[in-house]
Amino acid sequence: MVTLSSNYALNQALLKSFELLLNMSPAIAICFGQFGPYHHARVDALQRLASARGIRVLPIQIAESTSTYQWEVAYEGESNTSSKKKFCRGLLTLCTGTDEEASPVDVFLRARDLFGRLGVGLVFLPSYSPARFLALFAAAKSLGIRTVMMNESHAGTEKATGWKKWLKHQIVIHFDSAFVGGKPHKRHFSSLGIPLEKIFTGYDAIDNNFFISQTDKVRLQALKLGEAETGSTQPYSGFLDDEVVMDLRKVYGLPKRYFLSLGRMVEKKNLEALIEAYAKFSAKSRLKESERLNQDPVSLVFVGNGVLEGALWEKAISLGLQVISRHNTKAYQSDDFRFSGTTDMCECGTQHTSVFTGVKPHEQLPSSQNIINTGAVLFYGFRQIEENTIFYALAEAFVLPSLEEEWGLVVNEAMASALPVIVSRAAGCAEDLLPVSEMETQDEVLFPTTVAECNEYHDDSSLEKRSNGYLFDSSSVDSLATALWLIAESDERRLAMGKRSREIVEMFSCENFAYQALEAAIAALV
Repeated sequence: MVTLSSNYALNQALLKSFELLLNMSPAIAICFGQFGPYHHARVDALQRLASARGIRVLPIQIAESTSTYQWEVAYEGESNTSSKKKFCRGLLTLCTGTDEEASPVDVFLRARDLFGRLGVGLVFLPSYSPARFLALFAAAKSLGIRTVMMNESHAGTEKATGWKKWLKHQIVIHFDSAFVGGKPHKRHFSSLGIPLEKIFTGYDAIDNNFFISQTDKVRLQALKLGEAETGSTQPYSGFLDDEVVMDLRKVYGLPKRYFLSLGRMVEKKNLEALIEAYAKFSAKSRLKESERLNQDPVSLVFVGNGVLEGALWEKAISLGLQVISRHNTKAYQSDDFRFSGTTDMCECGTQHTSVFTGVKPHEQLPSSQNIINTGAVLFYGFRQIEENTIFYALAEAFVLPSLEEEWGLVVNEAMASALPVIVSRAAGCAEDLLPVSEMETQDEVLFPTTVAECNEYHDDSSLEKRSNGYLFDSSSVDSLATALWLIAESDERRLAMGKRSREIVEMFSCENFAYQALEAAIAALV
């Protein structure tokens, strides 16, 4: 077996063989259930790299929408497409309705017809499950097309046992190569029978430059308004020529300091544990108030929605936390990242802001500003990717406490936004995005710590510091509370970790996705 290169310099001999093979059927297809912002950015990078070598890349989605996510995605040629966002070219759709509603039989027949008509010689496929994805695989195999499996599963998310695991093995070994997230994913699929030299990492990428430029723009606005530091680690560039400088904290009713959680509110995200940890952090913060006269309290901001949102509200209230709804706060126009105030603005947020402190709605409540000044839990509902950059830009740190997680692309987003990250070990991204490095041996030099003080509160060896954040066990609320405390107590640590986050995530760019995808394609053909 030929050893494939692992960096951006594609092996030229293999690339030559690859191009000769594609001359017989010169198109690559890449399929997803539905193309969201991540998929567009990745495939755009792949199309640009492949086209320079005379290779066509055909993007195919099962359906235009999904019932899982509420993405608003513009398509090629639409007038509202932002020049800052990446959109792949020539997207084709197999079925009407949502991705989840698509019939596997229809997917098989339509995909087989399309692959044949377009002369597809190799196809990237979104795993082998659920059934509609397996139908894509069957359609490709029925035509003798080489297949690359794209997958985020790892040992921590493996649920198949017995005959189901045997069946999975029988399917997996018939893929010609694999393109996966990172180290744990590579180990997992090697154990299922794919040779290591046929497995490539770098699948989980976002448009880093988009998050860098947009969060830096928000911080620049804050800097113009007199905030002391921006959190940016790169020179400001590429901003629009906006004359209006908005106080986005005021527009969105955001606290001066807050931890951020962004994502779906479902069981596996372990958000009740985050609220419990925040309650412990908040209690300790109040005890130390007299020693921190020049520091504002740190709140907790949730962006996202899901079936557990109501339960999370109740949990926060039951722990004596002050809870604020900002679902109706919006001052964002998706076209070219402009901001505009609304006519129903009050001092902090909108007239529709709801405040919950465990009392009945008709009882007298303190003002929103007073609640924010004492720390609170704020809920903002689901937001589109452009608006999310506002929440990343003004946050202290990002938290992902998942019980299980295939990867966790929100961690990529937070790191591109120059934030420290606090991540559960159960997340598939943890090993790659919070790596052990030589910097960890320089703890006292880089980050003057308050560990001794924290040990009065909690001593848990399960908490591990990395150069860009902390790893913790998802079952340990105390470890998470300690991580929150360590981030909040040191601006020096927080800024250094945020800077390191950007340095690390550069290795997980869409450009890297494109190079590694071509490597996986070469491996499937040789």
